[in-house]
Amino acid sequence: MESQLTQLILAPAIAGFLCLILPRVKVIKELIAGIAAALVLYLSARVWSADPFSVRFFDFSPAGIPVNVDFVGTPLSLMMVLFVGLFGVLGVVYSWRYRRGEPGNHLYYAYMLWTLAASDLALLSDNLLFFVIAWELSTLFLYALVNCGHRNRVQAATAGYRTFGILGFSEAALLLGVIIIWTQYGTISMASLNIPTVGWLGVLLYLMFFAASAAKAGAIPLHTWIPSAAEGAPTSIMAYLPASIDKLLGIYLLVRISTDIFAVTAGIRLMVMIVGAVTILVAVMLALVQHNLKKLLAFHAVSQVGYMVLGIGTGTAIGIIGGLFHMINNALYKAVLFYGAGSVETQAKTTDLEKLGGLAKFMPLTFVSMVIAALAISGVPPLNGFASKWMIYQSCLEAGRPIMLIAAMLGSALTLASFIKVIYSVFLGQKPAGLPAVREASPAITLPQLALAILCIGFGVFAAWPVRTFLMPAIGKEFAASVVGSLGWGGTLWSPSLATILIIIGLAVGIIFYLLGRAFKPRRVSAYYGGEVLPKEDTRIPGTGFYGTIENLPLLKTAYADSEKGVWDPDYFVASIFNGIFVKGLKYMHTGVLSTYLSWSIIGLVVIIFVLIV
Repeated sequence: MESQLTQLILAPAIAGFLCLILPRVKVIKELIAGIAAALVLYLSARVWSADPFSVRFFDFSPAGIPVNVDFVGTPLSLMMVLFVGLFGVLGVVYSWRYRRGEPGNHLYYAYMLWTLAASDLALLSDNLLFFVIAWELSTLFLYALVNCGHRNRVQAATAGYRTFGILGFSEAALLLGVIIIWTQYGTISMASLNIPTVGWLGVLLYLMFFAASAAKAGAIPLHTWIPSAAEGAPTSIMAYLPASIDKLLGIYLLVRISTDIFAVTAGIRLMVMIVGAVTILVAVMLALVQHNLKKLLAFHAVSQVGYMVLGIGTGTAIGIIGGLFHMINNALYKAVLFYGAGSVETQAKTTDLEKLGGLAKFMPLTFVSMVIAALAISGVPPLNGFASKWMIYQSCLEAGRPIMLIAAMLGSALTLASFIKVIYSVFLGQKPAGLPAVREASPAITLPQLALAILCIGFGVFAAWPVRTFLMPAIGKEFAASVVGSLGWGGTLWSPSLATILIIIGLAVGIIFYLLGRAFKPRRVSAYYGGEVLPKEDTRIPGTGFYGTIENLPLLKTAYADSEKGVWDPDYFVASIFNGIFVKGLKYMHTGVLSTYLSWSIIGLVVIIFVLIV
């Protein structure tokens, strides 16, 4: 096991250096990255299939405090390692075509592989200090990857600064929390901790760890780096990190601090649930009015985190399993959506919904995969998003929080409304006159989309299988019978509920009407006004105006405008406080009048003399 763990960490780390230093020959970087990612996935599967383990590499005692460097493979961490390997392979394969011919690919693939190594190191580290180091490295590589944006360098740089700023401050809180634990409890081994959250110190420590988890996963109010990154970062990176690996890391830490590192009280659980519910509703309301496809998907990436946080916050077995299941499902369909957005961007040269339309017949594979993913993220049965959301709904009832259930269900309805706008704006309606010739993306781009779309169907229809195989062991098999039994999953096949049957009937009726319409040849005439034939572009109706009424509501209009300005962003508050206290204070003091400076000098001299005498 020790050799496999060493290879799991060192293989992508060394391969990243090879991508960096080898001659910049065509395909050499892509080949190295592909082989390394496939090896990581293979080793991840080997490690996941093994029994739980604990391997000590070395120990030392700085300042007399013993520090053991242990790699611990729990069912939870090993499941995360497996899915990190899966999304690593898909990200590299997708990037082969998406990044072909772009400058700086030697850095791009190096950062991707180093992210794999840092993520696995964080997931397997039992020592909190090494966990923080690996966590920080993943943030550093995320910052570097965001700055690999090639279409708009200014936006990429701005997104990189915001990403590093928000994640950096939250991780400074995490590091401070680790130091406090080290000094107060004499250990930084995760397996040895069970800190009660009854006193102010316990609550403060939990909040420090929760801030790092929420920022990494993208929960409100520490979410703003994700929409910002969507505007500047390569689409392949949005699918690779904020939608997949960063979600895995953030939710992994949330589960650890909520189940074993801390003994969480009911008050803390309620706080976590409130954060989850607010994240669901606020982010989906912001997504409704977006006109940029990537930014819209970024807000949905934030909204889906709310479901995970809500489920884990309930503290129930079905809620924790549902939150973890939704984490996996979200990574699947969100990667499909970002990959699809990348395909559209590659072909149409834009992600502005106002300038898109009618692409379904030109990009049928992308259209089908994105429709499946859109239905999955909206919680439509029998796809995977519905299965995990249904578990979270039940956990809200078990926890006695019906208001949270209403918030979660409302969020799903608004998500569906938002993706009706997306599918219509991109794939249906009329093709804009100024849009270039569009064709289906290459297999290197479409195959990852289709593979993940099939998994969205499989993890919904056969939902009991991933729950039993991956999730039940992650939190303890003793919950298997109660959770699966409460959902009515007798075997591995999805048991149709009344809602599923009604949806299937509705689809069947819709197909019948469609076929009846195709049986008769309609009369087609050009659109005209007052006898004058109108150009097709004048009669084209983009989907961006679908929810303009909501955007212009008196109560929401100001909030949306402030959101666009960044008023609600944490960095805006920090900048405002800094500007109000320090900048304006210094401007007030520095008047340019000599007598004022002389007065400050005399006051300072008096203070120094007083301190020295007393």
